[in-house]
Amino acid sequence: MGRKKYFRLFLTFGLVLGLAVIASACGGGQEGKNDAAPVVIDMPAFSSQLQQALGLEAELSPVEEEVFSYVYDVTREDYEQAVLLLSTGATADEICIVKAKDEASKKLLKEKITARVATQKESFSSYLPEEAAKLDNALVKEIDDYLIFVVCGSPEQAEDAISQAIEKISE
Repeated sequence: MGRKKYFRLFLTFGLVLGLAVIASACGGGQEGKNDAAPVVIDMPAFSSQLQQALGLEAELSPVEEEVFSYVYDVTREDYEQAVLLLSTGATADEICIVKAKDEASKKLLKEKITARVATQKESFSSYLPEEAAKLDNALVKEIDDYLIFVVCGSPEQAEDAISQAIEKISE
């Protein structure tokens, strides 16, 4: 009987030790994911920096958030903050940075950006087809809770400018 008692004790100790190792491994993986702080973007400064980096042919002007809500067909409850830079209408160039409230609002905002591209493409195709072509390569970048939408002649340059600006913020 003594051997059975020691065997049970040894088996119980082994199971407890195994569970402890598994539990610590699960917790360790989660901890590593949360170490990175979420990105915080100064949206007006970021949009200005992006506009300068792109060297757009037309000067874009910031508009009020009410205009953003109208242009993208959203309400103030659909997003946390937005910055929209628009051209006078002579070009399709546009910079939009919007911070979503949650995953549901991010999904809605992506849909609204897609709808904006379709509307603009239809508008420009009839009178400025070269501008409509820019919309074929419109860039939508998702960074944490932010969506960054850029229409310009060089989406690769926009992608590089965004990446460089995010790297500076993350340092």
